[in-house]
Amino acid sequence: MIKTVDLLSVVKFLILTSSSPVASQVIGTISRKFNVNLHPVDFNRKFFDSRPLLGKGKTIEGSIGGIAAPVILSLFLAIDCCLAFLLGIGAVLGDIFESFVKRRLGKERGEDWYPWDSIDFYVGAVIISQLWNYIKITEIIVIGIILIVVHPIMTKIAKILKVK
Repeated sequence: MIKTVDLLSVVKFLILTSSSPVASQVIGTISRKFNVNLHPVDFNRKFFDSRPLLGKGKTIEGSIGGIAAPVILSLFLAIDCCLAFLLGIGAVLGDIFESFVKRRLGKERGEDWYPWDSIDFYVGAVIISQLWNYIKITEIIVIGIILIVVHPIMTKIAKILKVK
């Protein structure tokens, strides 16, 4: 039996989870523009392989913004703020985990790593959302396909606009 997809849930989930990396990126862009130093989440520590644990791109301020953005948007989307908070945490943790893996593989900050750059925040948010059974498996698949197709396009636009 084919399960139906609740398009409104898909759109709300995409808006909430996508707001997290956007907010983090905006904070980074503004800080560079105004020459403000941000605080790396890993406190500039190195891993056993002598590479940065995460790198300077993962900051405390960006993480806070990445968690706050879904919460703020949830107020307009009639979604439980606690769920939005947890989705933000999941998105940030997914992004941080992906950065950790990238550093272990020797990939540089900002280096493309498709499709993982497209879905890292999403995977973290999906794992958290399953604690509440917020989104069905069919919706998870639809969101994954959308992200893998749409994210590279949005990344190119961000690079053209010099936001990324």
